[in-house]
Amino acid sequence: MNFRVFLIVCLSSLPITVAAQSSAFTLQGNTTHDYQPSLEQATKQLAQLLAIEPSEIPHLQIVLNKTATENQNYQQSAPSEPSLFLSEDLLEKKQRANETMASVVAHEACHLWLIELAKQRGLEQVKQGYLPSYGHSQLNDWFDEMVAVACEQGALAEQRRQADFNFIPLATYLTQMHPVYERMQAQIEAAVAAQKAKKSGGQSVVKLTVEGENFADFYRQSAYFAEFLMGQPEQISIDKWLHLAQEKDPEIIASKLGFENLAEFEQTFYQFIPW
Repeated sequence: MNFRVFLIVCLSSLPITVAAQSSAFTLQGNTTHDYQPSLEQATKQLAQLLAIEPSEIPHLQIVLNKTATENQNYQQSAPSEPSLFLSEDLLEKKQRANETMASVVAHEACHLWLIELAKQRGLEQVKQGYLPSYGHSQLNDWFDEMVAVACEQGALAEQRRQADFNFIPLATYLTQMHPVYERMQAQIEAAVAAQKAKKSGGQSVVKLTVEGENFADFYRQSAYFAEFLMGQPEQISIDKWLHLAQEKDPEIIASKLGFENLAEFEQTFYQFIPW
């Protein structure tokens, strides 16, 4: 699973049994697999990356069932808390080689934890018109994906680092839109334009297609980028991370990380990767 969809409204009178609970999450639902160990490990990895205590991670309601239909039975016990809705039937369809559903769930949870951590520090989420949002609206996409990839474990984490990929120049990587979201945005905008051209009102259904596209470079580079930055002499605090993630100029990012310029930053990172 390389992109996520959050269910915004779900009303029901039927409660779901709590499957697992910790300070950072409550996992509810009826599942085939055990996701608690992967989620607990993800909180440790997230805390290490952002230089925070695990107890600082906001509490997340995770609803995970065998089928998406079962999620409709969810009774939200704490409406003010962020919620993540996933189902094993959809995860199975979106899995690729060497991925496990547990690692995908950890990846998706870290996306949402990052959004909430940013909001806690005064960065409000801004709605992007009629388009679905990706990550936190004020943070660059490289940072959002780097954080989620850094939370992965097991076979998926190994696969990110074993396969060859095409290096993305940092001038591009640090400023680009997430490639999956970019494709989805283009498809939505094309559908809206077509509807306007027909001068037809009402609602329309857009089938988003990203299958067959090679987006792996962005994910694999993000995995190495997290390792590279975590290995720098000075530990990066969460406040510094968030400032870096809002910066639009790659040269300034390089300077704030202690490099003479972007060229030195890129060369050092490129040499770090075990080609």
